[in-house]
Amino acid sequence: MSKLKKKGMGYDQWALMMGAVFSGLSVLLGAFAAHALAHMVTPDRLEIFETGGPYQFYHGLALLVLGIYMTLDEGEVRSCVRVFGCWVLGVCLFSGSLYAYVMTGSKFWVKITPLGGVSMIIGWGVLVLDILKRRS
Repeated sequence: MSKLKKKGMGYDQWALMMGAVFSGLSVLLGAFAAHALAHMVTPDRLEIFETGGPYQFYHGLALLVLGIYMTLDEGEVRSCVRVFGCWVLGVCLFSGSLYAYVMTGSKFWVKITPLGGVSMIIGWGVLVLDILKRRS
């Protein structure tokens, strides 16, 4: 079990849960886009909506792997918690803002999308630095 445990679920369990939620929701939203949304919005908007799905799905899978790693690793997990935070925030901001833009048409959401992308990239960078640190 990870050293960083809050009351209730540990960070490893949160990573597993969020990974499952993100991955499952991406499948659900993909089906919604293909069967219902395609008849409600323009093809351009549909393409924007569909952009969020793969990023959400891949980061959901990555969170599942991170959760398993945090469960198995009995060492320091602070950087894993940072990666978890960056990826969750990134998916919510990136994919969430794309979904919200398509559903509302408000350009406000498009301005948030890059923040989500940056957050996901930072998470990957933190993971790389952690791996390099552990090697030395």
